[in-house]
Amino acid sequence: VFVPDGADQSRAIFAPDIHTDSKFKPYFAATLHPNARSSAVATVHLPFANDTHGQNDLRFWNYTYPPGTNSVQQVYTISQSNEPLRVGIGGSYCGPRLPDGRAPWEFGLQLLWQRWSQYHNRQGERPLDAWRSTIGYAVGGGFLWRERHVTIDLGFIPSPVPSQTGRTNYVDNSRLLMSAGIEGPVKFFGRELEAGLTLFGSYFLPRQVSKDPYAAHPV
Repeated sequence: VFVPDGADQSRAIFAPDIHTDSKFKPYFAATLHPNARSSAVATVHLPFANDTHGQNDLRFWNYTYPPGTNSVQQVYTISQSNEPLRVGIGGSYCGPRLPDGRAPWEFGLQLLWQRWSQYHNRQGERPLDAWRSTIGYAVGGGFLWRERHVTIDLGFIPSPVPSQTGRTNYVDNSRLLMSAGIEGPVKFFGRELEAGLTLFGSYFLPRQVSKDPYAAHPV
């Protein structure tokens, strides 16, 4: 990084040397059917983040550098799309199946554990007040209405962010999740097809925090 005029910091000349590595993060899932009316599932999503590590060599005019160097080194990290390790388990149960294999009704629940305690922010640093891992809950069901399948789901995802009473200001809310859908047979240009419509919404629970001069890391 070269700044031609030290009095004008708005103009800088960069000569970057960039190296890119590929990442492979698989997902894992398993499904068990103890009997024809029940099932159990488990999923594992490995942690993921797009990290950029960089170093700038700054050279200033008429500046005395430490012995053995001819520049000032800036080291930085940029972390984006940080996703924690996620483990989900769930199960479902349905009514006696019809001759065509469909269930007249079904009911299921899911637990989702997320390891937010290992979160790194966009600067690649751990928050001063450590985040906590969370467990989210979801329950849902469906039933047959005439020839159509109707579904309703409700869920709760707690926030991993502690009250920001100190120096940091991470903004996050716990969420209530809701969805409803309907699907069924339709005719399209003389062909029998399945079509569906799903509406999804989330409600961010209000949250208010005041700064505390006696916090672990006060302002």
